[in-house]
Amino acid sequence: MKYLKMLGLAALTAMALTAFVAAGSASATVLCKTKTTPCTSKWTKGTQIEFNLTAGTSALWKTTEGLTIKTCTGGKIKGEITNEGSSTEHVKMKNTEISWTSCNVATVTVKLGETEFQNITGTENGTIILKNAEFTTNDPVFGDCSYGTGTGVDLGTLTPSATGDAIMDINAQLTPVGGFCCPDVIWQESFTLISPKETPLFVRPS
Repeated sequence: MKYLKMLGLAALTAMALTAFVAAGSASATVLCKTKTTPCTSKWTKGTQIEFNLTAGTSALWKTTEGLTIKTCTGGKIKGEITNEGSSTEHVKMKNTEISWTSCNVATVTVKLGETEFQNITGTENGTIILKNAEFTTNDPVFGDCSYGTGTGVDLGTLTPSATGDAIMDINAQLTPVGGFCCPDVIWQESFTLISPKETPLFVRPS
């Protein structure tokens, strides 16, 4: 019995030590103009960011069964950094515009929400999380449908660039929050950073 108690105490001590080490080495995300660790040149709070649909590509919304609902040849995501990140927080961007143009089906952004960038461990890439956004479409097959991201949807990957043309690759499933018999849709789109112009971007652990 005494031996078992000693084993239990040792296990608890190991767990506490592991938690302490993890807490002491916690790391979140910053957007950096260099590859240095720690980052010595952050993208700062208040920075205005604009991504446009990548040249030569189209935005696509389709059902999970593969039926195309919407295609567009123009699109834009704009925002302002509200939290430049730290050892405990990821970078957040208040969205000021999410729009599509030259589409076969109109889409209206009802709620802009917020975008969060999270470093992918071991890389300079980032996961793109869109929170509290909502869009409506009017499709000839399904009629009026609304789609939302709620507390967060993983949109895809932000790929860094040393020359200022970082890419957001969107490949995400959106769930309807309004409408009748509206299907889940897969949103596929590529955006290229156009502003700040020629500014390097790396998604770094802080």
